[in-house]
Amino acid sequence: MKFLTLKKLSEEKGIPVSTLRVLVRNGLPHYRSPGGRKIRVADEEFDDWYRENFRATPIRDNGDIDRIIQDALKAVGCR
Repeated sequence: MKFLTLKKLSEEKGIPVSTLRVLVRNGLPHYRSPGGRKIRVADEEFDDWYRENFRATPIRDNGDIDRIIQDALKAVGCR
């Protein structure tokens, strides 16, 4: 497992350090060096956490979309 400083993680993932600090305050698993100055994040843990918390969920077609479109078309007189 590879532990990265926020600066290095920022460079590797393309996410600003300031955003990473916000993520740390909001639950991103991290480790502090003795004395508490340096924050390190395990690369694999970051990937897992990010995927779990920021995955876009696909729209499930359960017929609602078709019904909404049909209702809208009826409302404007197209059907």
